[in-house]
Amino acid sequence: MAGVPITARGVSMTYRARGGDVEVLRDFSLDIQTGERISVMGPSGAGKTTLLALIGGLEAVQAGTITVGDLELSTLHGDALANYRHRTVGFVFQHFGLLGNLTALENVELAMSFSTGSSRVRRERAGFLLDAVGVAARSHHRPAELSGGEAQRVALARALANEPSLLLADEPTGNLDGTTAEQVLDLLDTVARDHECTVITVTHDPRVANRSDRIVRLASGTAPK
Repeated sequence: MAGVPITARGVSMTYRARGGDVEVLRDFSLDIQTGERISVMGPSGAGKTTLLALIGGLEAVQAGTITVGDLELSTLHGDALANYRHRTVGFVFQHFGLLGNLTALENVELAMSFSTGSSRVRRERAGFLLDAVGVAARSHHRPAELSGGEAQRVALARALANEPSLLLADEPTGNLDGTTAEQVLDLLDTVARDHECTVITVTHDPRVANRSDRIVRLASGTAPK
């Protein structure tokens, strides 16, 4: 696993709403170095989550370009785009995003369902990752049986399942109490250091942002500062 550089140039995004068009990003440009850890801050509606979705290949850029490594995302479609999301990007969400009918182990295994390894290899890797994030003892519990901190650890293990070069975290401590949040942040620090992946975290919390290498501040419809 190794990080990737990211370059955004002239990115603009506008959404249609009942009260009229809403410009979320306007002529947005940014450079992120390989292995750099970035925190993105700004008020609601400033485009933070949209930026994460664009870089993660979950939304298509309306204007401008985003390049991750040697891939210009607007050129990716169908299987190529799915392969990018599967092999390059790991996602961590505020609400964990775990499937309630699956155990922790099965949630992590599922992330590897498109890999070429055998089911035994996938299960062994899922167990290894759950142990690495400190929840091996909860492998056979479903999300409803986990604490918030445990669920977020499982979500992080799932994000690492395919050895991503880029980790995208959207308010990863937003649903956690202070002590648990600090534990998850320590874990993110360890992941960033040990795996050398590029990390982009969207947050409102200065405690989270101050752990990053750099803070990017967005205001609604404006370029970063």
